[in-house]
Amino acid sequence: MARVEQVKDNEARSSVIKRLSKIEGQVRGLVRMISEERSCDEIINQIQAVKAGINKVAAIILERNIVDCLSLSENTDQTEIEKLRKLLSKIAGSK
Repeated sequence: MARVEQVKDNEARSSVIKRLSKIEGQVRGLVRMISEERSCDEIINQIQAVKAGINKVAAIILERNIVDCLSLSENTDQTEIEKLRKLLSKIAGSK
């Protein structure tokens, strides 16, 4: 039976890979937009989408790392870890 941490790690890993694949497509779109001499507004909007995606990936990775580090401590209460996870989600702007 898989441990809860392993399941969450797999979920986080899958989420990061999915988001990075989407970002990869957005960057290819940016290259195409620039080649096609699209408007500055369109290009900037696409850049903002890429930046938001990268920031979300960073937040997911940071959250997993912090939770993993806290989980290694024998003195850390699981409710405290969950409070921290919720706070990080708020900061990152996720649901």
